[in-house]
Amino acid sequence: MKIHKEFPECPVCGSKERLLETLANDLKDRGLASKDWHFHYDSRQGVVIEQKSQHKMLIGAKIPAYHINTDICMACGCVYATSFDVGEATITAKEFKPNIQTPRQPGNLPLGIPPIDLIRGN
Repeated sequence: MKIHKEFPECPVCGSKERLLETLANDLKDRGLASKDWHFHYDSRQGVVIEQKSQHKMLIGAKIPAYHINTDICMACGCVYATSFDVGEATITAKEFKPNIQTPRQPGNLPLGIPPIDLIRGN
């Protein structure tokens, strides 16, 4: 399933002026950004998968994926989705690295070692 939707105006007041889009266009007009560059208040992407079931998924399986862009209305301040895409992602072996932090007991750490290893994520 592939879906692409764009929302050209604010759902609250109908304005077409967006804060970050306006700032990005200013940079484009001044030659400081390429004409095909887009900037958003927030841009999120991911896959839809139940954590407790992911170990059952076969490598190569297709799962739903999404990408959502948001911006801020310059007229009323509403934060809203300006566009979204829905498609598929393919499961690979790399995606199945555990993303769970190992529980550690307070006071059971050697001095100078942080409770979370920011390099390895555990």
